[in-house]
Order: sequence, then C-alpha cells, then structure tokens
Amino acid sequence: MKTLIMLLLCIGTLPVCTACETPPETLRQEAWSTVKTINRLWAIKEDADSLALFLHDDMVAITPQGQESGNATLIKSYRDYMQYAETISFTESTPSIQLFQDNRTAIVSYHGNMTIKNPEGRTETFSFKDMYVLILQDGKWIAIAQYYAPQPE
Repeated sequence: MKTLIMLLLCIGTLPVCTACETPPETLRQEAWSTVKTINRLWAIKEDADSLALFLHDDMVAITPQGQESGNATLIKSYRDYMQYAETISFTESTPSIQLFQDNRTAIVSYHGNMTIKNPEGRTETFSFKDMYVLILQDGKWIAIAQYYAPQPE
C-alpha cells in the first residue's frame, strides 16, 4: 500500500504534457498563427528583435541562395532584407499543418505572394512555397527549420 501511495505521489509531480491535452485542431491553429506572426515580424513590422524569439538557436533555413544556420545568422539575413527593400504586401494561402511527435512538432506549408519595393523604387512580385518545421517548447511554437522555394508566376 505504501508503494502505491508513493507511486501516486510521484506521478502527481510529473510535468504535464500540454500538447497531449490540447485538441489537435487548436495546436494546428496556433502553429499557423506562429508562422503568420513570423512573416509579419520580418516582412511588415521589420521587428528582428521580436522575430528572434520565434526562431530556435539552431534553426536551419534553406533558400535558393543556399543554407543558413543559427538564430543570429538568420536574424542578420532578415535585417539585411529590411535594409534592402520595403514590403508592399505579403499574403499566405492554402496552409497545410501536420502534427507529429505526440503533437509537439508541426510541419506548416503554404503558398505565398509578396510584393516589394526595391532600392531603385521599382516593385517586384514573388510567388513562393514555404515550409516551416516548428516544435512546441515551453508551451510556445518555435521554428527549427524553413524551406523556401520560388514559384513561377
């Protein structure tokens, strides 16, 4: 009986799995909201400091220009973009959100369109596919990987 009581006391002190208790649809919505927040922070608000809070220290991004790794390196790239161009519009559509690892990992893909004003004052429009891998860390979705691919108009 003492063993059973001790076991129950120990079980009561184990960390609660919030991802296990949250409905999958809610987690999908939160993951999608996180990706949209990341996009707004770099493309619209140009807030690299807040953006850094959503990127894992060891995040990897793959783009047509190559691979970049690490929060500091990625934030520098975003700051370079912010100095280079002004975002006129940024839209996301057709999101797909898949959950894995007991709902602690999300793969979020979507189609995007972006119009910028370049340093010469000309506007350019891009169509692309984007994919993020997010992990649930301390109750918050954090990006650990991104794959960006331009699409033909």
